[in-house]
Parts: sequence; structure tokens; C-alpha cells
Amino acid sequence: MSLSSQPASAAASGRSGSGTSLYQFFAPGGLLSRTHPAYEFRRGQLQMAQAVEQAIEEKRHLIVEAGTGTGKRWLT
Repeated sequence: MSLSSQPASAAASGRSGSGTSLYQFFAPGGLLSRTHPAYEFRRGQLQMAQAVEQAIEEKRHLIVEAGTGTGKRWLT
């Protein structure tokens, strides 16, 4: 599986129910950084969110291991 921290293409936009892509939410200058001044973009955090979203869409299980400083708190 290839995960990218770049905006998703129109064919696989990674859009949540609100119409905001994961990139638009987690990216520098994105929704999260505009509403939480202490937020810092972490590439691994976006990759985890994309993997979780894909697992949900595919109705499959996913186990994610992430080190300290990855940004897991924002994914729960």
C-alpha cells in the first residue's frame, strides 16, 4: 500500500462525510492547524489517517503501530 502526504486525486480524494479531504484537514494551513494553534503537521499522522480511512472503506481490520510524536492523539 502506498501512502502519500500529498492531496489525493479526484478519483481517490479521501473525503470524509463532511467533504473535507484528510489532507485538507491535517495539512499545514489545514482545518486542524487553523482551529488548534498548537497543532504541528506530521507526515506519519496523515499516513495513519489515510490507512485508517482506507481500512474503513474496505471494511477490514487494521493494526497501526506509531512511535512517540507521531500525532496519535488527533486520530482518536
